[in-house]
Amino acid sequence: MKNNIATPGMCLSAGARFATKLGSISASHDLVDAFLKEGDSHPFYQVILEHFTLKASKTQSLTPWVAAALANWGDFYQKFFGIDLDLTDLRIPEKVEGFDRLIVIGKGIRLNQVWNAYKDQKIPTWQWWGGSLENAMQESERGIVNESYAIWVRDGQEADEEMKDLSADMIAASSPQKVDTESLLERLVHGLQVWDATKKHLDVDNITLCASSRSADGVVPWVSFYDACVCVSGYSPSHRDPDLRARQAVR
Repeated sequence: MKNNIATPGMCLSAGARFATKLGSISASHDLVDAFLKEGDSHPFYQVILEHFTLKASKTQSLTPWVAAALANWGDFYQKFFGIDLDLTDLRIPEKVEGFDRLIVIGKGIRLNQVWNAYKDQKIPTWQWWGGSLENAMQESERGIVNESYAIWVRDGQEADEEMKDLSADMIAASSPQKVDTESLLERLVHGLQVWDATKKHLDVDNITLCASSRSADGVVPWVSFYDACVCVSGYSPSHRDPDLRARQAVR
């Protein structure tokens, strides 16, 4: 499949054609400005990804390790959520050295389901907003996941050492192509799956900053295991602390 990847020249030509098309429809300054500033969170990027991303087929060759990991994820979703995970069209991102844990977010799952699964397993939980965790988040993080997808993350109990003492604002401004990180949903699924397999919790000594997520009131959620409790709270996007660390994601 790698040999069929578009060349940089082809991508530049496609970008030029897109820019010409925007000009021909007299796109407003505000619309284009939002598209540039919001990056991957802008709805149009999701359409682009859906249209251009290479997807796996039923006959895609998987390494035995990845095939086993996917089978485990199928068991996980059936066990905790009663979801039959359909992985037919799941795209596995190209693996990057050092990112050794595959996280699968299944079609049909939603944030409150995952949060309630912790409670169903008698795991003590606490969250700053009270009530519905899902309703406390921004609108784009509410509702069910429409398509299954996978990410690679570092396989560590503690959040990434490489991301310590960086605020969400600093991460967003760290490069022209923003560093991607686990969302709140992804971190909670990750933590529950690790607990199911090992009976150990993530972030006993540090805190995962879910830098790509936002609550409805604009704060960045974080997750940790503190005082024998899975805790979710939030900080302002500018807050930084050595114990506060994002988990980088490869998509």
